[in-house]
Amino acid sequence: MAISEQTAADITLGYLRRTERILPHDIGVAATRFQRALAQVVGAALKPFDLTPAEYGIFDHVHSNPGVSNAELARYLLITPQALGRMSTRLQKRGYIRRAPAKGGRREPIEVTEEGLELLQRIEPLVDTALGTLLENLEAADISVLFRTLTTAVDSVSSHKSETQFV
Repeated sequence: MAISEQTAADITLGYLRRTERILPHDIGVAATRFQRALAQVVGAALKPFDLTPAEYGIFDHVHSNPGVSNAELARYLLITPQALGRMSTRLQKRGYIRRAPAKGGRREPIEVTEEGLELLQRIEPLVDTALGTLLENLEAADISVLFRTLTTAVDSVSSHKSETQFV
């Protein structure tokens, strides 16, 4: 059940009266808590399939963006190319993704295999249910604002990649 707008306003005003403003630290703590809750619920949904949320992120993005390059995928997921290589090798050994042989020293884009697609189709409803649990107290408009806000913030960091090292 979503909290009423008045209750949300009262909570926000009460918080702002105590602190006078929301500090960047407060946003960082809230974002970290959200990320941990997200990893917890998605991780639980993926555990029976022996997949991590990061591996699912590879699967999902490659499926949604056929032909995405390895560099683009690593940047999108905010991981190093080396971390992408380790995770994609694990998925490849399990038969869920494939790469065409390298041409001219460059790796070919990752593709989801038929077996991987079947697994993805089984997993997606479970991940959606898990995410629904995390977001169940938010109204649709709040979820839309949350998505846009998170995307904008991450895109801002991604555009400053020379100043930031992603692990």
